[in-house]
Parts: sequence; C-alpha cells; structure tokens
Amino acid sequence: AVRAATPDVSVLIPSWNAARVIDRAIGSALESPGLDVEVVVVDDASTDGTADVVAGIAARDPRVVLVRQPSNAGVSAARNAGLERVRGTWLSLLDADDRFLPGGLAALHAAAVRSDAQAVVGQQVWSNGRQHWIGPLYDNPDIRTPGRTSLAARPGLLYHASPHAKLFRTSMVADLRFEGRVLGDQPWVLRGLLRAGDRLDVIATDVYEWIRTPPPG
Repeated sequence: AVRAATPDVSVLIPSWNAARVIDRAIGSALESPGLDVEVVVVDDASTDGTADVVAGIAARDPRVVLVRQPSNAGVSAARNAGLERVRGTWLSLLDADDRFLPGGLAALHAAAVRSDAQAVVGQQVWSNGRQHWIGPLYDNPDIRTPGRTSLAARPGLLYHASPHAKLFRTSMVADLRFEGRVLGDQPWVLRGLLRAGDRLDVIATDVYEWIRTPPPG
C-alpha cells in the first residue's frame, strides 16, 4: 500500500472510544480495489486506546492518517479537524462503528467519475450483525430510485440527511464546517447536497452498513 499524492477518495472517520470496532471501519474503506484511498481518523481524546489501535494500523499502511484531538470536543469538532487534513478529490464520511459494504465505496466513486456529478448518494442498510433492514422513513422513492436529480426535485432525500452512504466532490464542500455536538452533521450534508444542484446522482447499490439495535418486532 502506498499513499497517493492526491487520492481518489478521502474517507473521514471521527472516533471516540471505538477501540473494539475501529479496525473494521478502516478496513472496509481500504478494501476498495482499483481506488487510491486515504483514511483520515480523528481520535477525539479517547480513553480506551482507540488512538493506539489506529496508530498501529497507520504504521503498517501509509494510507491511514491519525489525527489526535488534545481534548474531547465532540464529533463536529473532530470532523472539522479531519477536513483540514483530507487530500482526496472526493470525500466520504464514515462512522467508527459502521462500515462500507464490500465494493460500496468503489460503487460511489464509479458513479461519480462516469458523469459530471458533484455528489453521489448510495443506499444504506441497518444491521445488528444478524439481520438487515431499512428504516420506514428511508423507504422512500426519492431515496431509493436511481438517477440524476437534485434536492429540490426529490425532497424525500431530506430523510437521508445523515452523512452515510454519500460521496462529495471535496472542492465543493471544502469550506463547509460541522457545528454542534448533536446532529451537527445534517446541516452540513444538506448544504453539500444543495451545492450539488442538479448534478446529484442517486445509485441503487447498497454501499453502507449502519450498525444499530433492531426495532421491536
């Protein structure tokens, strides 16, 4: 593995006390054949050795970059610190306790480069490790139907305002910043999708696994 001067994709992972799962998240991003991938992990002053786990991976693979926060400042501050370090043409966000599905990141990138898209939205699935499902609000034609569109043309995409399963042209969102400890990602995501205008592509491929406790029943 080598570190490209300008990677195809930078994957930004904020992390806090994720020592048990961070290697799974990083591995899911790196296992993207044919892509030059950079993984920037920002450790938000974890107390469980998360930074040590990431440092060990980075020592073996130069595509992994560890950024250590001096004190715990929350996920938005961690993401902002990572935005200062990413170098890829494209940017994707990954939570430390989730993962890209096999081929997921490559599918997002393939859709981006075969057109003049500024952002690509893929599909996410919920998982508890034994079963998969999708949330009821997410089962929306605006989210699930592939094709070229815009946020204005498909307002149902507002129900897919999390940072998951998306790819943004880095230059388009480079000046945006996350704000707030809770749900600070949604305004950032919506601004990015708005900036994409009518150059937003939705793909039908399941690209992201969101680890969650299943709903009753």
